[in-house]
Amino acid sequence: MKRIPEYIVVVGCLWILSIPTTGWGQGPVATTTYYLHKETVAPWTTIPTLRLANPDQGFSTAQSPNYRNVAAPFLDPVFKTFRSVAPSTPGTILAGSTVTFTVWMKKSTGFGTVYPYVKLWTYDNDDVLGGNLIPVCAATGNTALGTSVTKYILSCTASAASPMTTTRAYRMDVGAYVLASPMQHNLTVSVYFDGIIFSGSYPSSIMIPNSIPPAIGGLSSSSGMIGSRVTIQGAYFGNTQGSSVVTFNGVSAPVHNWSNTSIEVSVPVTDSGPVVVSVHGASSNAASFLVIRPTISSIYPNRGAVGSPVTLTGSNFGEFFDPSSTTLLFNGVETTPTSWSDTTIEALVPSTTTGPVMVRVNGTDSNSVNFTVTFPAISAITPSTAYLGSMVTISGSGFGDSYLPGATRITFNNVAVTPMKWSDTSIRAVVPPTTTGPVVVQTFDAVSNSVLLTILPNLTTTRNRDYIYLGDRPLTIESGGGSNGGSEQYRFVRPLTINHTLVPATQSNFPVLVAKTHPHLKSVSNGGWVERQAGGKPADVAFFANRDLTTPLDFEIERYDPGSGELLAWVRIPSLSSTADTVFYVAYGNAAIAASPEQPAAVWDSHFKFVGHLPNGSVLSAADSSSFGNSGTPVNDPAATTGHVDGAVNLNAAEAQHIRLPASFNHGSAAMTWSAWVRATSLPNAYNAVLAGAASGNSQYTRILVRSDGKLSLSARSEFPAIYGDLSYDGGAHAINPGSW
Repeated sequence: MKRIPEYIVVVGCLWILSIPTTGWGQGPVATTTYYLHKETVAPWTTIPTLRLANPDQGFSTAQSPNYRNVAAPFLDPVFKTFRSVAPSTPGTILAGSTVTFTVWMKKSTGFGTVYPYVKLWTYDNDDVLGGNLIPVCAATGNTALGTSVTKYILSCTASAASPMTTTRAYRMDVGAYVLASPMQHNLTVSVYFDGIIFSGSYPSSIMIPNSIPPAIGGLSSSSGMIGSRVTIQGAYFGNTQGSSVVTFNGVSAPVHNWSNTSIEVSVPVTDSGPVVVSVHGASSNAASFLVIRPTISSIYPNRGAVGSPVTLTGSNFGEFFDPSSTTLLFNGVETTPTSWSDTTIEALVPSTTTGPVMVRVNGTDSNSVNFTVTFPAISAITPSTAYLGSMVTISGSGFGDSYLPGATRITFNNVAVTPMKWSDTSIRAVVPPTTTGPVVVQTFDAVSNSVLLTILPNLTTTRNRDYIYLGDRPLTIESGGGSNGGSEQYRFVRPLTINHTLVPATQSNFPVLVAKTHPHLKSVSNGGWVERQAGGKPADVAFFANRDLTTPLDFEIERYDPGSGELLAWVRIPSLSSTADTVFYVAYGNAAIAASPEQPAAVWDSHFKFVGHLPNGSVLSAADSSSFGNSGTPVNDPAATTGHVDGAVNLNAAEAQHIRLPASFNHGSAAMTWSAWVRATSLPNAYNAVLAGAASGNSQYTRILVRSDGKLSLSARSEFPAIYGDLSYDGGAHAINPGSW
């Protein structure tokens, strides 16, 4: 029986694992089984496919041409082609690897002698028939085909390595080897494939050895300078480089020599990291390599003016500065360092421009780190006209991140000042005693452009009603004068000081009354500095705990007159000291604010059950400013009138006029305090009502009255949880004097 001598025949079961033991550092090669499916993939709609999935359709067949009168021996290398679909696993199919074919075949008649023939190729996925076909191996069976469908197992060994990439795939050809001609008789060969169980199972398949990635065994040196040569030892690199690459920490290395087991390269410009060989798109294991080179890890600051100090940190700079072998470059300009060690370099920025900073040691350059050379530049001064002592904002760039006395400064017409705030793009400063002239910023050796600031004469103003109340006593009047500029967008800010000697004991969260009338508090249309109004209140008036206006205080504006500049506001002071003066600030003149930031309910904490300001106006209001919303209702039409602070209610005892609190008013179960400004013209009744609230049947009530002798009377009853019964206060040592507050 004749054979094609280059093929090996193996007969056995379907799951024989043909795994060769290969050379250096590599164990048995795993395999992947592909089944022959009748499904096709566009645009090759006549070619069935090799798939990893099990057979999933009724069986299908492919038939050869008629071998009648063929001259034997005759090899038909392919009467049916099957193709897999990329992507495949990149790497190399090793020489010596075994491919196992399992095919179900038969011949049509008993004439002639025919053996199965199969072949495996790899190809570029874009063209199955001619896409850079590379043969893997082929096999001819040693059992002749019969006339019934029979399973045949054939194996072959790859004689050469085959490259695989993610764009290559497999092609399997099924053919026939006619050893004895059927002469004048018809003879065809069929291959059966796919086939789910209920329709007959003919799971033809191919077991293909997996692609092997390259493997690094070791490096001739695990460290070196950039440009030094390193030899990589290993396996499966391929005999020639082709498209294969070697990378050091992701950077391609120049190659000098390449073989299947050894590669010689030069260390590229990179940092320490893994060495990897990539062959046909498959990456090897990684070998660590330490690049010995000066390395800059950081530069601080990373921007600055000429003459400003910078510090470089890193490694491998050398223990000392040697002008003959070490160099520090700013955008190509050398500078002499002020300090040098193996890990730290200090220097002043030379006269140069923005660009890379680099350290050169013995001809090897470090990585470069960008440094921005800044030049102070003023773009605007806001406002462009200002009073002495007012705050202005100088906008621009290149000022530096912080104010450094002795290195940075700002001058107003040659008069230097210490800024309130300083950043790289904005400086806030108070105008010093000077005259109209240029404003200039200097940063180290760099001087900005100059911008003219016009100085206005300070206003002479008169004040009245400038005081703060604690209880019934004015604590202080406004401290400070002139027109002080505010922080951020506020053009003006004034300090308010509470004299601690007038505070009997330290208070927490204490609402104080600020009553001011000042020309600057008029609206802009009336010649003042309040920019915005909303709902009859100044939107750009606010109170703060600090001069920089970063800690706002809760406040409620009770009254505002844009024509006279009168302002009545309640401000909650978090801590009011009896041992040290308390200073807080009122700011105004901010056109960017559309609505008042006041928080009335936050001024009065949960202890306040009812706060009625009784503002003067045409209609009396007993609205509650506390968070409880216990607004009162005027009973028997009492009139609004002028009060001691703002407005008041004019109660006529003969008409039983008073303010009625809600029936559900809950005064709580603890001690109760009533505070109000009261002035009596007469007290005709034994008890004259001021505030009163009662539920149906007087099951609960609150009453505040003034007796005919001017003394106060309080009574309360509640059925709220935790309290039941009457509370009362009647008389006391103090009396209201008719005619005075």
